[in-house]
Amino acid sequence: MTRSTRPPHRIEGLLTVETLYHSGPILTMVDQDDAPEAVIVRDGRIAVVGALDDARA
Repeated sequence: MTRSTRPPHRIEGLLTVETLYHSGPILTMVDQDDAPEAVIVRDGRIAVVGALDDARA
Protein backbone atom coordinates (compact mmCIF):
# COMPACT_ATOMS: atom_id res chain seq x y z
CA MET A 1 0.00 0.00 0.00
CA THR A 2 1.35 3.42 -0.95
CA ARG A 3 0.47 6.48 1.09
CA SER A 4 1.10 10.07 0.04
CA THR A 5 0.02 13.12 1.99
CA ARG A 6 -0.65 16.33 0.13
CA PRO A 7 0.43 19.60 1.73
CA PRO A 8 -2.36 21.34 3.68
CA HIS A 9 -4.52 23.55 1.47
CA ARG A 10 -7.69 25.57 1.75
CA ILE A 11 -11.12 24.45 0.56
CA GLU A 12 -13.91 26.99 1.10
CA GLY A 13 -11.73 28.85 3.61
CA LEU A 14 -10.92 25.78 5.72
CA LEU A 15 -7.44 24.30 6.05
CA THR A 16 -7.63 20.73 4.77
CA VAL A 17 -5.23 17.75 4.83
CA GLU A 18 -5.63 14.89 2.34
CA THR A 19 -3.98 11.47 2.28
CA LEU A 20 -4.13 9.26 -0.80
CA TYR A 21 -3.86 5.47 -0.36
CA HIS A 22 -3.28 3.29 -3.46
CA SER A 23 -1.39 0.31 -4.91
CA GLY A 24 -2.66 -2.16 -2.35
CA PRO A 25 -5.81 -4.02 -1.36
CA ILE A 26 -8.76 -1.82 -0.37
CA LEU A 27 -11.44 -3.76 1.45
CA THR A 28 -15.01 -2.90 0.51
CA MET A 29 -18.23 -4.85 0.48
CA VAL A 30 -18.39 -5.11 -3.32
CA ASP A 31 -17.22 -7.81 -5.73
CA GLN A 32 -13.49 -7.90 -6.43
CA ASP A 33 -14.25 -7.03 -10.07
CA ASP A 34 -15.50 -3.62 -8.89
CA ALA A 35 -12.81 -3.07 -6.25
CA PRO A 36 -11.48 0.51 -6.03
CA GLU A 37 -7.86 1.41 -6.78
CA ALA A 38 -7.56 4.35 -4.40
CA VAL A 39 -8.97 6.04 -1.29
CA ILE A 40 -8.59 9.67 -0.23
CA VAL A 41 -8.94 10.50 3.45
CA ARG A 42 -9.66 14.19 4.08
CA ASP A 43 -9.49 15.50 7.63
CA GLY A 44 -9.89 11.99 9.06
CA ARG A 45 -12.90 11.02 6.91
CA ILE A 46 -13.12 8.98 3.73
CA ALA A 47 -13.75 11.50 0.95
CA VAL A 48 -13.14 9.57 -2.31
CA VAL A 49 -13.15 5.87 -3.21
CA GLY A 50 -12.58 4.85 -6.80
CA ALA A 51 -10.14 4.85 -9.68
CA LEU A 52 -6.60 6.12 -9.05
CA ASP A 53 -6.78 8.60 -11.94
CA ASP A 54 -9.99 10.11 -10.53
CA ALA A 55 -8.50 10.36 -7.04
CA ARG A 56 -5.41 12.16 -8.34
CA ALA A 57 -7.47 14.73 -10.28
